[in-house]
Amino acid sequence: MFYASRRRFGQTPLTRSLLWFLSSLLLISAIAAIPWQPAVAAINQATVVEILDGNQVYIQNKQAKKKDIARRQQQVRTGGSRTELKFDNGAIGRLGKNSQLIVGSQCFQVQRGQILVNGAANGCTKSRRLSVRGTTYAVEVDDNDQSQITVLEGEVAVAPLESANLDTPASAAPEATQPEVVLKAGQRLSITPEGAVGKVIQLSRADFEQLLMGELFKGFSTEIPGIAKVKSAFQRLYPGAAFPGLPSIPTPSLPIRLPF
Repeated sequence: MFYASRRRFGQTPLTRSLLWFLSSLLLISAIAAIPWQPAVAAINQATVVEILDGNQVYIQNKQAKKKDIARRQQQVRTGGSRTELKFDNGAIGRLGKNSQLIVGSQCFQVQRGQILVNGAANGCTKSRRLSVRGTTYAVEVDDNDQSQITVLEGEVAVAPLESANLDTPASAAPEATQPEVVLKAGQRLSITPEGAVGKVIQLSRADFEQLLMGELFKGFSTEIPGIAKVKSAFQRLYPGAAFPGLPSIPTPSLPIRLPF
């Protein structure tokens, strides 16, 4: 009798299976509609791995040395020196001369100068957030707060900065209304001090080579972990072009043994 009652109200096994299938289909569709966001581990600190061209590297205006640590909301600054930082999520950042950044958990804020990033480290300028998708990219901010984003490998999504969700120091950045722009390997984008985004331009072979031979690559004791992917992107963008030989890594000279 109970089974007959269930059948009478449309609760047959077939009906239940159909309802379950339709519910699952709706759930999958809803999940697929959610914009994809890359999973990037939070950054809590950055360790000084290497210092080149003197000793003008500072954490909170205090001279830094190898293995010193910059923690969240602390500033790392260079004078006439360059430095390589390792973030605690495994990403690498190389600061050029006369550069400044603030360590933040959801992004590091580039205040001045240039940085090369390899790995899962989101960056931000005063008005834009840079979300990485398996990437090697460079950020440059000049003295007029004009920013330039260049992607060597992978993708970077450039979106309006929601300062309320970040723990970087507050700035007087205007509200940005332009939509997200996705930069791919070999592309560059400029951002005005007011937050306006320029056109995406394709790097020439000479521009790409200039980056590879510049101060963010030359002289460091090790290559960035993602150099093989950068090389692959270069060869895909410029078929037939030889990947430029990176500046040689300095090696200590061995003493000469005399035969007596």
